[in-house]
Amino acid sequence: MKYTIEPERSRASFVAYAPMHKFKGWTTDSILGQVEVDFDKGEITNFVAKAATMEFETGDVSRNKAMQDFFSFTKYPETSFHTTKPVTLKKRGNKWQGEIVGILELAGVRRQLPVNCILYKEDGLPVFEFSLKWSFKAFGMKVPRLLFLTVRDIVDISAVLRCIEGENL
Repeated sequence: MKYTIEPERSRASFVAYAPMHKFKGWTTDSILGQVEVDFDKGEITNFVAKAATMEFETGDVSRNKAMQDFFSFTKYPETSFHTTKPVTLKKRGNKWQGEIVGILELAGVRRQLPVNCILYKEDGLPVFEFSLKWSFKAFGMKVPRLLFLTVRDIVDISAVLRCIEGENL
């Protein structure tokens, strides 16, 4: 069945690490996408999500500006993720779990990467929980320095995406 990501109830977050400091950020209300999922089989046949990069928030105006400049978000106003092939998740209680592979595009760079996925129903509709480790180096980017701190290469990214029936993108 086809579903649409509901932006008002979905959120993606990230945590970047530097010595003795964490940089946190998120986006809400800017995530759009479509999903095709068969709950009886735990199969995701298609998954596409997009987020407006200028909507990424850190809670600090100067840090937001530094992030926008570093990633050239005015030039690349959207980031996206889409699956490269159908995948069947494993049933664990009332949830489906597994790894999906897709293409993440960020700041004009596209890379295939694995994403941990948990799928379940809430009020009869699909909810996806994703987590992944993202690397500046794997995307061909120099690790940034923020506030005189060098950020570590690995960034933790997670998302909770709630869906409604139908399609639009």
